[in-house]
Amino acid sequence: MSDYFENILNPLRTPFIIAEDGTSQTKLSNHGRLGFYVERLFGVNPNNDRGPDLGKIEIKTMQEGKKVSIGTMPESEFQIIKKANVHLFELSDPYDKMKNTIVIVYQKSGNYPPVYKMKGWGMLDLTTMSDTTKQILQDDYAFICKQIAGRCGTRDGVTNLLMRNGSISGNYLSLGYKGQGSYGYNYPSWSFQASFMNKLIHA
Repeated sequence: MSDYFENILNPLRTPFIIAEDGTSQTKLSNHGRLGFYVERLFGVNPNNDRGPDLGKIEIKTMQEGKKVSIGTMPESEFQIIKKANVHLFELSDPYDKMKNTIVIVYQKSGNYPPVYKMKGWGMLDLTTMSDTTKQILQDDYAFICKQIAGRCGTRDGVTNLLMRNGSISGNYLSLGYKGQGSYGYNYPSWSFQASFMNKLIHA
């Protein structure tokens, strides 16, 4: 499997640009354009599927030293968090999506057009984390869930809270918002902190 990934990703070790082709995924204004580009290399088309990209494997790109986005919080996830008495990270949407992930670490230079270069890649397997790391993530998740369940009656209320006060963060896990700020619709969005990614991924 590692040879399969290496064969696909190896060309990204040479600096490259992403040409705009008329689709929203390649627009310079799209912050996720590199992620879409990499997914295309694996034959993954843009979709609204909340499951992993490649069967049981999620594909994520991250700029060196930055956090990595996990995904937005759907209404169904908010309702589960709101109603639950105990919040377990290993039963959560973020864990389910990210438990087996290939992470591509990249560098970006220039402004127009930006030039990308892959620094390396690695596999993130949440099932093999140390007990200490699991406990930190569990504590982070429980803290964040308690904050939003106790202070927000709706998922939109979560977004409003995040827009007013900033992200709710633990040591490894964070909940912010994704969207257009005051000028568009926004969604609560989970991320792994850079400290967590740097600990587990050695590109």
